[in-house]
Amino acid sequence: MKKWSVITIVVAITSFITIIYIVGLQSKPAITYFPLDKNFAFTTAETDIQLFTDKGIDDYEIIWKASSATEIPVYLRQDVSLLFDNGRLRGALSKWVQDTDTIHLKRMLTLEDSSLYEAISFHHGEIHE
Repeated sequence: MKKWSVITIVVAITSFITIIYIVGLQSKPAITYFPLDKNFAFTTAETDIQLFTDKGIDDYEIIWKASSATEIPVYLRQDVSLLFDNGRLRGALSKWVQDTDTIHLKRMLTLEDSSLYEAISFHHGEIHE
């Protein structure tokens, strides 16, 4: 009987100390929310795919570009562009830059066989005032 009493007391004390420790920790947010600034906008945001050269019957090169600009440099900028080949993800371009007003992404690809190429880009900026 004494054995179970000792075990119960040890478990209770351990649980109590654990709860006090967890409550005493200062939590830090893992995700910071930046509300939209309705007075700020990108001045340009472009995505382009162009045929560069026709290298033969089935071989050709394309240039895939994405760019964006703002009126003033912002604290942190990121552009991401996704390239799709007949609806399947073919590649991704991404760039993070601090304190800039423009980002340019560019890649040249050598491809075979005809396909439908489509691209979509996302442009993000964090303004810290």
